[in-house]
Amino acid sequence: MQVNPCYAIIIYLAGYNDVISGSSASGLWSYWSAQMNVFVSERSGRGKTLIVGGQLGKMGTWYSGYSATKQAQLTGLNNSIENYSVSAANVRYAASDTENVGHNAGDDGLHYFANENINFAAGILDAIVAGLQ
Repeated sequence: MQVNPCYAIIIYLAGYNDVISGSSASGLWSYWSAQMNVFVSERSGRGKTLIVGGQLGKMGTWYSGYSATKQAQLTGLNNSIENYSVSAANVRYAASDTENVGHNAGDDGLHYFANENINFAAGILDAIVAGLQ
């Protein structure tokens, strides 16, 4: 990230393990936004940068660590990711629309199988394309 000068695309996915361990949406958001500030600072004056905030997919209700409370925290984090904005001159931001990528009934309800990973990656790609336009 500190190469001078260069174009960069940063894909930022974070929060699943924190939700599972019981962190609140506000606590997750505090950590998430602090890390975004680091990304923006590190890229200051180093070239055009696109940061993609990856919304995290919902947990399947069959996931062993699932609870409605944890799902609500995840949804709260995703809402903040979707509404985030950057005001740095050389940095653009786009949120991936990946919150509703469904799970396969055969997976564990948190980690995707190949087909769902393809759908998740397509959402990330869509955000990259939108952010570059």
